[in-house]
Amino acid sequence: MIKAVKFLKGHKLMVSAHIMAINVLLGNRHLRSIANEYSKQRHSPVELPFNVFKLISKRYYLERFHSEIIVAFLDPTGKHKEGNMFLNAFIDFLNRDFKTSIFKTDYISAKVIEEFDDGFGKIDILIKSDDSKHCIIIENKIHNAGDTDRQLPRYYDTMTCLGFNIDAIIYIPLNEHKRPDQKTWNADDRKHVIPLLHIVPAYSPTRNNLVEGWIVHCSQLTANIDCISILRQYGDLIKNLNYNTMNNFILEKFHKTLLEDDNYETALSVKEMLSDMPIYMADRLCEIFRKENMQSCEVWKWKPQFCGLLFRKNDLQYKIDIWTSEKGYDIYVFGQGSEGRFLDWAEDMDALKTHNLTKDGDKEYKRHFDFRQESEVVDCARDIAMGIHEYLTH
Repeated sequence: MIKAVKFLKGHKLMVSAHIMAINVLLGNRHLRSIANEYSKQRHSPVELPFNVFKLISKRYYLERFHSEIIVAFLDPTGKHKEGNMFLNAFIDFLNRDFKTSIFKTDYISAKVIEEFDDGFGKIDILIKSDDSKHCIIIENKIHNAGDTDRQLPRYYDTMTCLGFNIDAIIYIPLNEHKRPDQKTWNADDRKHVIPLLHIVPAYSPTRNNLVEGWIVHCSQLTANIDCISILRQYGDLIKNLNYNTMNNFILEKFHKTLLEDDNYETALSVKEMLSDMPIYMADRLCEIFRKENMQSCEVWKWKPQFCGLLFRKNDLQYKIDIWTSEKGYDIYVFGQGSEGRFLDWAEDMDALKTHNLTKDGDKEYKRHFDFRQESEVVDCARDIAMGIHEYLTH
C-alpha cells in the first residue's frame, strides 16, 4: 500500500512537471511569434501553375538572371520601346516609398549597365548619366549571396573617384531579413554609405517592396501586352521564391528555440497530444450526448474521430455524423436506407437553417465548426436531433 501511494505521488509530480513545461513552452512569446508568422506564411502560398520563367529556365535562382530582367526594363533604350517610363517609375518608387530625393531630370540621358566593372569586382546594376554626373548603384542579392569585403563602400569609392554624385545605393535582398555585412567597413565607410543605403526587399507582405512598388506599377503603366505579361509573371516568380525562402527562415528560428532547455522534448509531447486531440474531442461529444439521454436517439462511435447520433424508423436511418480533426468539427445530416442516402425529409427543418448548414448536392447538409466551437456543435446537434425526433413522431 505504501509503495502504491509513493508511486501515485511520484506520478502526480511527474505529470505536474510535464504540464508546467508545456505551459512554459506555449507561453513563450518568442515561440508564439514564430508560430503566428509561420501560420500566416503557410496560409498565403503563391502558386505558379503556368509561369514562363519556370518553364524555360532553371537560372531564376541566380542573381544574374534577376539583374538581366531588371536591367531590361530599367534601360531607356531597351526593346520594351517605352523609353524612360520604367526608369522614371523606379525613381518615383524610391522617392515615394524610401524617401530618396532623386531628380528624374538628372537621368534623361541615363545608361543602365549590368555588371559595371569597378576594377575589383562588378556593380550588379549601375544607372548613370554622363551628362549630369549622377548615378544610382543597385546591388542584387535576390539569391541571398554573401557580401564581399567592403563591397558597398568599394562601389561608393569607385563612382565618386569617377566624378559621379551617388543619389542612392539600393540593396535588393529577396526579403527584408537580409542586411549588408558591415564587418569589414570602417568608420568612413559607414559615414558615406549608410545615408545613401536603402534596403529594398524584392518582396515582403509587410513592407515596401520591389514587386508591389515598381513591378506591379509598371505593368499598369504600359499598354504593351508583352511587357504586362513578363512583369506579372516575374512578380509572381519573386513572390514564389520569397514564400519558399521565408518558410526556411521561420523554421530556422523555430529550430534555434527547440535547442533551448527541454523545448524539443516538450514540443514532441505537444505534437503527440495534438494528434490524439481529435479522438478526445469525439469522446467528449459522445459523453455529452449520452448524459443528455436524448429520446429515441442512439449515440454511437464508428471511428475513433467520430461521434454519431442515429435515429431508426422501420428500415430507414436518420443520422447526424460529427467528424473531428485538429481543425475542428464537421457535421453531416442525412437519411439512409437500403437504396442509399436521401434528404427530402429535411427540407423544412428550421434547425438546419438556424445553424447555417448548407445543402451539399441532394443527399446531405453540412457545416464546419472550428476547434473553439464545441458548445456551438453541441447546440447544433441537439437542435437538429430534436427536429428529427419531431419529424419521426408526427
